[in-house]
Amino acid sequence: PSRMAESKPSQGLVHSYSRECVEWRNTEEERSEMLGKPPESLYTALGNAVRLGLSGETLCRQFCGGAACKHCDPVGRFAEDAYAVRGLHSHWVTKTILAMSRPVQARVEELNIIDQFKEQGIRAVVNLQEPGEHAHCGQPLVNGGFSYDPALFMAAGLAVYNFAWPDFTTVQFERLLDVVKVMQFAASEGSVAVHCHAGLGRTGLVIACYLIFVERLSGEEAIAYVRHRRPQSIQTQLQVDSVMDFAERIRPYLVLFPHRAIAWGHRFSYEEHMRRQAAILHGEEAKRLRYLSQLVYAVTQRLLQLRREAASGEELLNQVLSASPALDEELEGWRDSLNNRRCFQEILQCREPAKLTAFLLCWLHQLKAPALSIQNVSTLMKTQTITGGLDAVDRYTSTLVRYMALFLLQLVSDQSDDAEVDVILLFLSALTHQSQPHSRRSDFARYFIKLVDYVEGLLERRVSPELVWRDRADRLHKRLSGQP
Repeated sequence: PSRMAESKPSQGLVHSYSRECVEWRNTEEERSEMLGKPPESLYTALGNAVRLGLSGETLCRQFCGGAACKHCDPVGRFAEDAYAVRGLHSHWVTKTILAMSRPVQARVEELNIIDQFKEQGIRAVVNLQEPGEHAHCGQPLVNGGFSYDPALFMAAGLAVYNFAWPDFTTVQFERLLDVVKVMQFAASEGSVAVHCHAGLGRTGLVIACYLIFVERLSGEEAIAYVRHRRPQSIQTQLQVDSVMDFAERIRPYLVLFPHRAIAWGHRFSYEEHMRRQAAILHGEEAKRLRYLSQLVYAVTQRLLQLRREAASGEELLNQVLSASPALDEELEGWRDSLNNRRCFQEILQCREPAKLTAFLLCWLHQLKAPALSIQNVSTLMKTQTITGGLDAVDRYTSTLVRYMALFLLQLVSDQSDDAEVDVILLFLSALTHQSQPHSRRSDFARYFIKLVDYVEGLLERRVSPELVWRDRADRLHKRLSGQP
């Protein structure tokens, strides 16, 4: 094989977020009693209907106290331990998530709320209010329709996220998932303060869903825990039902590696895996890995990093070739880390090429259908050009084929032809679910080896400029190597 320039992997596309600390203050017996019965609404059906039916001004006066609203001016009106931030009715639900009533501009300035946030490590605010809501509670709203000016917080370096929906209600699953993904990202940068009006109903709802997403709590556990840390949270039956529905619907999305021993651990296809990933990833990860599996990316980039660091490329490839698609006890731990908390840390720190290869091969073999199906292989083969074949299959398949060709080209660079072919056949076996490695004489093996050579030619500019795929391949290489 010809030599090619080495590239550095993209940074920040495999983020292992920190876990939250769920700490119950009561005894195990009290906790068991809390979890022993289905969660209930804090309001009666009639009470909730009345709240939803009243006009804004009447609602504020009848249920909040109007200008004397205790949530807008909570100083001295709650228990002493209900002021995690001075001047706000607030509780730390976890070490990084603060539930609070809405700040009021006068108190923000008088009590230096922004400075207090910074001192306590709060770097983001999640506002769940609609502009103009509870306009008759406490002091008049400021420009923009809120009780405080978000621009002041942003000018001080805090991020402010607004996800608005009406009081006493909820939103669809997809919207809740967007909120908790933003909260997870924000919590990786510092602590997060969440508020609606009172900081109880909508606030408790999204924090419960966040704990389900991050900590894998059940719906019952999440509601009980949030109410334990922030009393009177998650107020209406609709909000209770929404938490329970979120817990049920999110479970399949959280399974990265098929495992029959857990609920929702059934086998899935590569396409289904990619749809789940699209729902879960956020920000740069979602943008850059839109058509490529994060798990595939994590393992292959770690292998390439070890390849660059290896004193002997031949020895590393021998370790790769020694791998078999089976999970030992350590690799089962990797699988459980991915499924239980989406943690890639073991993969990113592993220094054994055989283990990394075995894990990826096993994952590919565990898919419900081959990542490269017979139909896709046939389509790739029957077109007259490599470009035409890649354009004829779906985007997930074409991206996977291109990426694996680029990965294998870098992995086997400067090694013998035999070693190159053996490594390619090993991965093709897993990609196509062939029980025996592809024969060197098989049409598809020859096609894929030709594709690897083709990619090398594109990257080294040895291919005629008339080939329409050249610019696309060059952009792909830049994106995957983190170049601007």
